[in-house]
Amino acid sequence: PHWRIGQDERDAGVAYVRRGPYAIVSHPIYVGLVLVVLCQGALSGFAGAWWVLMGSTLVYIPVQSAAESARWSAGRIG
Repeated sequence: PHWRIGQDERDAGVAYVRRGPYAIVSHPIYVGLVLVVLCQGALSGFAGAWWVLMGSTLVYIPVQSAAESARWSAGRIG
């Protein structure tokens, strides 16, 4: 009961945080994703495949973030 994916639609008191670091990055997992990719680069010596991984990550995050924001704005939370 303490872990859930999405938001309970019956919970009317929820407000999404949009200040601090969340003004830039809408979800903390995106920061973790970038950190993992950077660490992979450091381990691999920033080899060619890392640049593909970093590029795809930097494309994925804004696309996914926009999709989540659109879903939340439309009232479909969860």
